[in-house]
Amino acid sequence: MFVDYLIKKDIFLNFLHLFFNLIFLNFLKLFFIFFEKLLN
Repeated sequence: MFVDYLIKKDIFLNFLHLFFNLIFLNFLKLFFIFFEKLLN
């Protein structure tokens, strides 16, 4: 049971990690687009 919990926790953490990476990368892309528009 404890091992099962650890595996589930690990999957959950990996999922969160991916999710935040995607959001962060998209945010950076938007920020750079916005910044370029300001400069031009």
